[in-house]
Amino acid sequence: MIQQWKSISDKGMAIFLGRWLLGLLFLLRGWYKVFEMTPQVHTDRVFIERFAETWIPEPALWSLGMSIPFIELIGGGLLCLGLFVRPVLAVFVGLLIITTYGHALLEPFFDIDGHTFTYAVLITFLLLAGRDEDSWSVEGWVESRKSD
Repeated sequence: MIQQWKSISDKGMAIFLGRWLLGLLFLLRGWYKVFEMTPQVHTDRVFIERFAETWIPEPALWSLGMSIPFIELIGGGLLCLGLFVRPVLAVFVGLLIITTYGHALLEPFFDIDGHTFTYAVLITFLLLAGRDEDSWSVEGWVESRKSD
């Protein structure tokens, strides 16, 4: 175990930390929305009630409201494990764009300093850092087995 700690680079450790922070944030948001709030309540409160008077059609609000909790839950778990990292990050980019648009639609001077900025920084870091030194992930483990 100590040899594994010594063998990981600083960049690899930073990738692991960023991946787990972002993964836990989304996993726990999704967990809350799926198992405590429920997707139905999430859809009603966050989408239908808030965006009913906008141009967005109600079926789109329903589909987004019902699917986002599961996307956050599953994507967060996959990110923590280090599986399908790049596709999950791409989906999270899409979620951030959708939620930022929604906030800005309701409040044109929306302050992005909250969770949106934090998530954007973590996603950007992980995309720029690449996958080559992410040895503490399922993808990294599989890749190391291929080279042995």
